[in-house]
Amino acid sequence: MTEDEQKLESDQSESPLNKQMSPVAGGGLLGAIVFGFVLFKSHDVLRALLVGGVVFGMIFWVMWAGQYLERRTKKKNQD
Repeated sequence: MTEDEQKLESDQSESPLNKQMSPVAGGGLLGAIVFGFVLFKSHDVLRALLVGGVVFGMIFWVMWAGQYLERRTKKKNQD
């Protein structure tokens, strides 16, 4: 891979939309899976919403914190 291709790839992976959508997409996907599973097992919509919402929040926070720490580490290494 040439230097220009690496720069283009890193620019695309660090776009503002990419930084914000990745935690939302990951949390939403896992939250929806858990929502569907709990709804299938218990047939209780409120319980499924609660558990799905908690899973969404946890996954969103973990993914966001990971990206934040990665960006902070890259900035420290560049300086």
